[in-house]
Amino acid sequence: MLTVFPLAPQRTDPNAPVFSQRSRAADPVAQRQDIDGLRGVAVLSLLAIHCFPSWAQGGSIGVDIFFVLSGYLITDGLLRAQREGGFSFRDFYVRRARRILPALCLVLAACLVFGVLFTSPGQAREIGRQVGWAAMFVSNVVAWKAASPFELAGSSNPLLHLWALATIVQFYLIWPGVLAFVLRRQWNPLPLAGGLLAVSLAFNAGWVADAPAASYFLPFGCLWQLMAGAMLALWAQNRSDRPFSWLQANDADPLRDQGSASHLLSWAGLLFLMLAVLLAGHATQASAGWALLPTLGTLALLAAGPQGWVNHQVLSHPVLRFYGLISFPLVLWHWPLLSFPAVLGVPLTNDVRVIILIASVVLAALTYELVEKPLKSIQPKDEVPRASVVTLAVVGLLAWIVVYTDGLAATYPESVRGAAPVMQSPAIGHVR
Repeated sequence: MLTVFPLAPQRTDPNAPVFSQRSRAADPVAQRQDIDGLRGVAVLSLLAIHCFPSWAQGGSIGVDIFFVLSGYLITDGLLRAQREGGFSFRDFYVRRARRILPALCLVLAACLVFGVLFTSPGQAREIGRQVGWAAMFVSNVVAWKAASPFELAGSSNPLLHLWALATIVQFYLIWPGVLAFVLRRQWNPLPLAGGLLAVSLAFNAGWVADAPAASYFLPFGCLWQLMAGAMLALWAQNRSDRPFSWLQANDADPLRDQGSASHLLSWAGLLFLMLAVLLAGHATQASAGWALLPTLGTLALLAAGPQGWVNHQVLSHPVLRFYGLISFPLVLWHWPLLSFPAVLGVPLTNDVRVIILIASVVLAALTYELVEKPLKSIQPKDEVPRASVVTLAVVGLLAWIVVYTDGLAATYPESVRGAAPVMQSPAIGHVR
């Protein structure tokens, strides 16, 4: 038995489950204001490149940041709960469902209603198909089989952006079980995470030229970014001398002298992100090489902690935190709103794009205030996930009914049945 992972609590019963009870510890990392600000940076980057692709570069930075953040936060939460002897798979998935499903059900239902009421049967059928796949969290696999990411960049598919959410959900389904298996045997999970990172990077580098869609959309192509975040969480909590102790700092004066490492890391993270934006226009393929800069930048900012200068003065700013708090519904809403005019043949002028940008923020804020926040207070905690799962299943079923009835073609006049079977439009912007 390897015992080089000191995080695991000593258990008198070797058969006791690693992840078994309810977590009783608060999660200070999840409460970091600078992490909310980092989410804000990510979503604003996506909005900029998607709404104004001719003006902005580096939209992929948003997805890169979200991938690293997901790997870090999920792994950190799992390790903290395990160290306190209070993690349960049931509670983990209940929390994930409460976070993801309500807003997702709302957006999927809105897309389906739009397709049925405002488009031709052929377009409604295609929108229904995408809603159905999105409800099953396989949008990334569907996008991989459809075309390369660069061909898809001009598609008016209103749910194309959900490939990234599908990738993260697939990570949620696998990584907690793998980590529990490793910790249960008192093994060190760092070599496993490092090995997965290396193999994923090799896969991405080897396939990006011959199979760009596979390296871009399939989970293993971007697993290395998720594992990079996971490795930071593992390494920070695996050190007896706690070199990243500032990750959990909660001082009244977060800028007091903690040594120069925190400030240097925060400035390095900002520099990496800025370089990624400046150099993004030179990227011609969805290569991991171009994602290294935002990945390293995100890791540096996470490691810097809340009292790093950039983290405290920039990322903790209320404006960035606001966008971070509404980042999930904002990601969900903005792409469908950009796609709807394209589906209807409305030119995407700059004025239209500005209106869509404002509408996206308003809808995201309303979704956060009227859907996400009220549902957080409902007890018992598993009521919302249960209702959300049922709602998602109903929306998915209705979507497939639309597909198998040819977009409810019987409800349309004969003159428009079968019209516009394929949704294509001028480029909206890169999807990643």
